[in-house]
Amino acid sequence: MDPEKYQQRKLQRQKRILDSAAELIPRLGYDKASMEDIAFGAEVSKGALYLEWESKEALFDALLRREMGEMLRELRDRLAAGPAEAGLAALYTQSVLVLESRPLLKALYTLDSRVLGDFVRRQDPQRYTRRLLLSTEMLQRMQQAGQLRADLDPEVMAYVFSLLALGFMTIGGIVPAAQTPALEETAAAMGALVEGGFIRTGSGGTLSRAGLLTMLDLMLQQNGVKNDPQFD
Repeated sequence: MDPEKYQQRKLQRQKRILDSAAELIPRLGYDKASMEDIAFGAEVSKGALYLEWESKEALFDALLRREMGEMLRELRDRLAAGPAEAGLAALYTQSVLVLESRPLLKALYTLDSRVLGDFVRRQDPQRYTRRLLLSTEMLQRMQQAGQLRADLDPEVMAYVFSLLALGFMTIGGIVPAAQTPALEETAAAMGALVEGGFIRTGSGGTLSRAGLLTMLDLMLQQNGVKNDPQFD
């Protein structure tokens, strides 16, 4: 077989397998979703699945990396379509909304054992969760650009952002749906809150869209997403 066609077929097979796992694991949970189930959903043999990934753990790791890459790409697309001057509120709001829309990453961020099962106990969750939402490095860059208050530690700010996001994603089990405001309105209010607390006085509270996109491109590269055919 032509090497190029073989590689294309291999990538297509990998995508079908990952798509099948992405549908089954949030619904059944990591422990209950078997490799046989995933292979059946992908319309491949179990042997073909194991040729791509030697274990369910390795497959799930690849799936999480793909999900994080897709999340960052979606966030980048949303910001690219926004105004030329984008504030911290817009960046934070869109980050939370994108994460909320992805059940697998939401489960990872909240350490939902129903979805993640035994995987949580055998892996360091920080291997994945530290890549979600606003990173310390991104906040440092914004601070160096004169956008954020210089008297606050970027690690502390990143922790506060994550703390707010965690509450945003878990409060649904506490507050009745009838008392819950619209998702977009809540996220926007949270964005305005963090911007009001962390933006340096006189900075105008904005970053150029090009600057934000450059930072997201860096995050994509650090996560091994840029130029990786698995994410195309």
